[in-house]
Amino acid sequence: METFAKRFRTENAGRAFFVGANTSRGFVSDHRRLLSEDEFKKVYIIKGGSGTGKSTLIRKAASAAESAGARCTRLLCGSDPDSLDGAVIEKDGVRIGIMDGTAPHTVDPVYAGACGEIVNCGDYWDSAYLEGRRDEISRAVRHKKYCFETAYRFLRAAGEIYEMQQELAREILLFDKMEACAHRLAAQLPALSEEGSCTERRTLGITMCGAVRLDTFDMASKLVTVEDCAGLAPVFMDTLRREITDRGYGVIASEAPTGGTAELFVPAASLAVTVMETDREACKNINMHRFADSVRLSDTRQRRRFTKKCFGTMLDAALENLEAAGREHFALEEIYKSSMDFASLDSMSERLSRKIVSYFDK
Repeated sequence: METFAKRFRTENAGRAFFVGANTSRGFVSDHRRLLSEDEFKKVYIIKGGSGTGKSTLIRKAASAAESAGARCTRLLCGSDPDSLDGAVIEKDGVRIGIMDGTAPHTVDPVYAGACGEIVNCGDYWDSAYLEGRRDEISRAVRHKKYCFETAYRFLRAAGEIYEMQQELAREILLFDKMEACAHRLAAQLPALSEEGSCTERRTLGITMCGAVRLDTFDMASKLVTVEDCAGLAPVFMDTLRREITDRGYGVIASEAPTGGTAELFVPAASLAVTVMETDREACKNINMHRFADSVRLSDTRQRRRFTKKCFGTMLDAALENLEAAGREHFALEEIYKSSMDFASLDSMSERLSRKIVSYFDK
């Protein structure tokens, strides 16, 4: 986890999460979980190729809704943090969702028309122009797919190495001492009568633009940092999460793409806990070295150094292949942008934004 945390750059995100992720289990999509039609008044599913304006459409609709007093949670693409894959818009108990429904997170309406509605950006491209560039598009799509598949192989390997690191960590960890610390930290929160819960969201992404951490949880008024030692931090984070939920709190947990809880947020206490590097000053830092058996720490040093090196190599290789996929992806975007009638798309986007805002006036 030490190597992993240092590779991330933090980006200002506001109220945002990744809606999918490139992980050791392959690509994982949260679209259906976060934007279930059973929980929304309306869900708009945006279709179209790379560069056809899907992200811009979502961004405009979210901004229009915010101007009308709605609260928006932006859902970022797990492969391109500069693009939106969705938004959750809420006001006065009315919830509207917008999501990108194209591969690799293909989504179609469940309650077609009654809730789920398709918006097709492909209506505004020049098919004849794209037919003329078919060979370029085909080559880029195939190579992009190959790069992603290769990246997932390296991420799977990184995940296996992470599991080895956790096995070593369990040999080193002074569990009772660590558990007592987690209990004391959680006990600073007044016990609530409600039943605690844990919700999963993603603040970390292994993307085509590098390893990115969203600063979403930095909105907390109190920040606790966890300084890792020998991979012990994920065990502490899981233990702390259980302790806090046992006290009746709702916890939002962010898992690292290769495994292990990396960040926690307790909204009711405005408390964030992170193992990631941050420039923000913490009210408390917990050094996991306190909970390491010094003898076992010394005995496992060589094995830990080796697995750490292997983990870093696999992660580097995954990022290199994702970067190569990104070159193909952005080249495809340029081709599709050249084919688009953006003036007509903009008019449609404005109509859609007005439609969304109208739901809050009913």
